[in-house]
Amino acid sequence: MRKYSIIRDKTLCKGELLKKVMICEVGKSVLVFLYTTEEDFFSCDSKTFDSVSEAELYCRRLGITSFDWIVADDCLEYCNLDWIAPVRRKGRVDGTFYSGDIYEKLVGSDWIEFEPFKE
Repeated sequence: MRKYSIIRDKTLCKGELLKKVMICEVGKSVLVFLYTTEEDFFSCDSKTFDSVSEAELYCRRLGITSFDWIVADDCLEYCNLDWIAPVRRKGRVDGTFYSGDIYEKLVGSDWIEFEPFKE
């Protein structure tokens, strides 16, 4: 289960204004990813909880109501959990190391190489 919401209240994350939050169930843990952008990008921070209800309570403190959530597809294997779209580090599937911040994004049925920090 993954869902995200845009934050309307002014809350800071490491000195920057928070703009989005995502809850992601991973095994027996629940992650809350915090973002300083509304765009689909890497999170700036994350928190770990034992249950979805604990994660939702944390998000309520950020001003998010039960009506604010947008359901996201589950994360594909090898993909970054904090991206909404299927994004993975290049070479992750076959164990090949590539220097730099080279990632792949699923577009249709093709994995397209891109460098998120340069776009």
